[in-house]
Amino acid sequence: MNHLCKKMEEGLRYFCLALLGMSVSLLVIIIILRAVFGIGYDFLTDMVVWLTIWSTMLYIGPLYGEGEHISVAFILRKLRGKIKMGVELFNDLVALFYVGTVMIGGCIAVYNYYVTHQNYARYIAIPVWIVQLCIPVGFGLFLIYLIIDLRRVLRGRKSSN
Repeated sequence: MNHLCKKMEEGLRYFCLALLGMSVSLLVIIIILRAVFGIGYDFLTDMVVWLTIWSTMLYIGPLYGEGEHISVAFILRKLRGKIKMGVELFNDLVALFYVGTVMIGGCIAVYNYYVTHQNYARYIAIPVWIVQLCIPVGFGLFLIYLIIDLRRVLRGRKSSN
C-alpha cells in the first residue's frame, strides 16, 4: 500500500511538472506571437495562469506531507516534548480549519458555476467550473496529507522536516 501511494505521489509530481512545463511553453509561444507577429490571444494568457494554478493547487498537499511548505521550522526545532507536540497540534488544527473551509467553499462555488453554466467569455467558451475545480481537488489532497500529519503528531512521532 505504501509503495502504491509513493508511486501515485510521484505520478502526481510529474503531472504537475508537466502542467508547469505546458504553462512555460505557452508563455514562450505568447511572447513570440506578440513580438514577432504582433498578435495576441487573451485566452492563451488565461491558460498560462490556469495551468500554473492547477499545478500549484494539486501539489500543495504532497509538499505539506514532505515538510517542504513555507513554515517557521526553526521554532519547532528548538522545542521538545509536550510543548512541541502542542505547537504542532495547534498548527495542524488551524490548517485543518483553513483547508476544510476552503475545500467546502470551493465545492460550493464549483457546484454553483456548474449549475448556472457560467463560462469565461473568450474566443472559446471555457466553463468556469473546470478552471475552479482545482481548488476543491487540491485542497482535498491537502486534507489527506494534513490528516496523516495530525495522526503523526497525536502518536508522538518525529516530523519529517
